[in-house]
Amino acid sequence: MKISEITLEIVKGYMRVDAVEDDGLISAILLAAKQYIMAQTGLTAIECEDKEDLPIAVLVICTEMYENRN
Repeated sequence: MKISEITLEIVKGYMRVDAVEDDGLISAILLAAKQYIMAQTGLTAIECEDKEDLPIAVLVICTEMYENRN
C-alpha cells in the first residue's frame, strides 16, 4: 500500500471506528498525519510513495492523534 492509497475507510478500519460522526475529524487527522511525516522526514509526497513502511506510520499517527485529542 502507498500513502496516497490510504482512505478514510482504511483509517477507520484500522482504528475500529464504525460511527460516521467523526468522519470530518478523521479526514483532517489523516491529512495532518501525512503532512507530519513529510515534515519530519523531509520527503516529498512523491518520495513518500516509495517507502513501504510509511503507510503503517500514517495509521499509527492517525490513531494517536484521534485517541489523544483532549
